[in-house]
Amino acid sequence: MVPVNLVPFYPYPEHISLFSFEYVLPIAMVIAITAACIAVARSRKLWLSAWSYYAITLLPVLGIVQVGEQAMADRYAYLPSLGPFLVIGLIAAKVDDKLSAFNQRKVFLRTAFFCVAIITVASLAYATIKQAGIWKNGIVFWNYVIAKEPSLAFAHDNLGDAYSSAGLSDQAFEQYQAAIRLNPYYAQAHNNLGAAYLSKGLYDTAIEQFRTAITLKGDFALAHYNLGYAYSFKGQFDTAIEQYRIAISLDPNSAWVYHDLGNAYYMKGRFDTAIEQYLIAISLDPNSAAVHYNLGNAYESKGMPDMAIEQYRTAIRLKPDFANAHFNLGLSYLKKGFKDLARSEFALELAMKPEDHEARRLLNSMRSK
Repeated sequence: MVPVNLVPFYPYPEHISLFSFEYVLPIAMVIAITAACIAVARSRKLWLSAWSYYAITLLPVLGIVQVGEQAMADRYAYLPSLGPFLVIGLIAAKVDDKLSAFNQRKVFLRTAFFCVAIITVASLAYATIKQAGIWKNGIVFWNYVIAKEPSLAFAHDNLGDAYSSAGLSDQAFEQYQAAIRLNPYYAQAHNNLGAAYLSKGLYDTAIEQFRTAITLKGDFALAHYNLGYAYSFKGQFDTAIEQYRIAISLDPNSAWVYHDLGNAYYMKGRFDTAIEQYLIAISLDPNSAAVHYNLGNAYESKGMPDMAIEQYRTAIRLKPDFANAHFNLGLSYLKKGFKDLARSEFALELAMKPEDHEARRLLNSMRSK
């Protein structure tokens, strides 16, 4: 009940026993308080009621039945605390009534009592503000957890994710590696470390980490997807397709897996199969500009410019600054003889990517004519 040494995550101890020394005093206190409340129940029913409320509301979150990886959480004390706070309020009211008997010192005692209350409230307010600051962002949060519990592998892994999201790749590497040192069998950390290697273009090292993650957790859909993605970068599209297929069998509702599976088929020249995968991706995520764009490319490769134009236009509607979509839409318009429309799209693309020499060449050639 005392708000000290608060941590956002309290891990389960490795060795738990009711007969451990650290549990003897709490158990003795529970027995003593319960016995005292029962003893005075006839004359002081409030004590037993408040204690019963506290115990009953706390019982489901004591960790006897494990829910998640945490042993307990600060939020678990919210409802149970109402009982003790009610008692504290009643005690304060009783004390105030008793002070009336001290006629000469009444003002002094009430002032002292008021000062104690102010100091208590101010201390709790300070602790609340300090604790709230821990939740500023993922980096601050997980650094705080690690400072309190440095042996939590998953905390290092989550800190790595926070660093990665902030673009701090070197720090992310350190945290993923720390997580694996603490728990070499932590599949998620191996997968995340593989993704970090992949972002640096270290495909073989990334593949090694993804395969380790899959060895540790065979039904790890994301690791299979990432492994396929890494093989795609290496140009090994058959192996990539195999991994994407496994990922889909494990998680059939991920639009991006179908999208990248379509890309792999596209790179192999299997445009019909690629289109099938893109259409599934769109059914799962109709607002993805990239999927519509690549579907347009597949239609264009099949000699279906009207269908391609429709998809490019949809991609641009979803993402107006999609430069490549403007360029390819311009090419499709040009092939159909719509020169004014093509010129407009090339101009828009150049406004976004002035370094695109091909778009500039096409636009200049159209102007010269």
